[in-house]
Amino acid sequence: RSTTPQSDQRIRAMIDWVRGQFPLDTRVTLACHSGGGSLLWGFINGYDAIPDFVDRFLFLDANYSFSIDDGHGAKLLNWLNGDRSLIVMAYDDREIVLDGKKVIGPTGGTYRRTLEMAKFFMDSGLPIGQTEDSTIIRYRSTASNLAFAIHKNPENKILHTVLVEKNGFVEGITLFTSQENLIGRLWGPVEYSPFIRPD
Repeated sequence: RSTTPQSDQRIRAMIDWVRGQFPLDTRVTLACHSGGGSLLWGFINGYDAIPDFVDRFLFLDANYSFSIDDGHGAKLLNWLNGDRSLIVMAYDDREIVLDGKKVIGPTGGTYRRTLEMAKFFMDSGLPIGQTEDSTIIRYRSTASNLAFAIHKNPENKILHTVLVEKNGFVEGITLFTSQENLIGRLWGPVEYSPFIRPD
């Protein structure tokens, strides 16, 4: 995205093309993992206001590029309401090491961005509760369908893909719906295997 001219407009056009394959009143969920977050931020950048057809954003360890200065927080805050949802899942990546070197710099990573996002919405006046168990810290606002989950990662493992494998996508898609808690809670037993085709 950073090296392609008018990338945000191209992302917007691509998603509009996909939407065009379905009835115009079809609601859209935009979900991403890893570098896919760049696509979603590009989409958000491409609009003065997030369009009404989007009903859910799901960032799975993918919110590296969240920027208050770029207006991401304000756009998301204006977009959120009772039938729209923002879900963010991350893990404490500050001390992870690959090939003997720290992966994340002193200001980067999704752990820091997730806390920054949560603080932005709390500072904006949204009622957000915090709970935690031995594994996960959760921030949640049912008033605005907002949820953040951060794996504490006490062993400093690289959990980037494991967040998806351990039901991150399934929980993120079902939060704030009638299916919440019925299948696949983050870091619980994997329950989606029967839905994967053998081939």
